[in-house]
Amino acid sequence: ARRVGVIGGTAHEAMLRDWFADTRPVIFSRPEWMFDALKAGTIDAVFGDGLQLSFWLSSRAAEECCRFSDGPYFSQAYLGEGLAIAVTPRNAALAQAFDHALAALNRNGRFTELYLRWFPNGLY
Repeated sequence: ARRVGVIGGTAHEAMLRDWFADTRPVIFSRPEWMFDALKAGTIDAVFGDGLQLSFWLSSRAAEECCRFSDGPYFSQAYLGEGLAIAVTPRNAALAQAFDHALAALNRNGRFTELYLRWFPNGLY
């Protein structure tokens, strides 16, 4: 079985165990230890938050060791609805403005363009 690093006690650990029974989870308490194990080859892969992994993969710390190999994996049951912008309850108008602007960006394709500019190892 492939040894897959995951941060213990997270939704990603639960999802890894439930969705990928043919893997052997290797539990870590700190992301940097998990990433070091991946670079050293003591684990075969990591399973975690795609945004965090994207930043790490494009960092010097990754030493160009690795790449996304599969996915992305979506599950509202495990991971919720994805990225969000939080505002206070008294800022309902601001939340509506964000929703409207993001929907417009998504419709015209600009969201993908902006996303790929700022997140060079795309998640999708």
